[in-house]
Amino acid sequence: MPPRFLHVGFTLALPLDPARAALIDSVISSLGGDWVRYSLTNWVLWTDQSADQVFQRLKPYLYGTEQVLVVGVDMNDRSGWLIPALWQWMDLKPREPSKTLANLLAAYIQPPPSYALNPPSNWPPRG
Repeated sequence: MPPRFLHVGFTLALPLDPARAALIDSVISSLGGDWVRYSLTNWVLWTDQSADQVFQRLKPYLYGTEQVLVVGVDMNDRSGWLIPALWQWMDLKPREPSKTLANLLAAYIQPPPSYALNPPSNWPPRG
């Protein structure tokens, strides 16, 4: 799978022990790719792992009623209030074009050959 953005958000038992936060950071680091933690319990990952692969690696570190959400992120549709360095980090990663109908169709519909748009001067043939 090509690298893409995933968001990982936890609801963890608070207060969060710094050693446990470091452990979760190390698990996320072990996934490969690149990541940034923008709040105590939220990360944005740039990884070639699927959302389920990331979840399965994090699942053993959940306690009791804690929760985690791992979901793909479309960086073509984003808004928020973050420090400039985080926006710049996201902008450095290549993005796929937005999945609009026009973009999806363009991958399957071939343009007509050039001669159909500019027929030769001897067309149509004369008998």
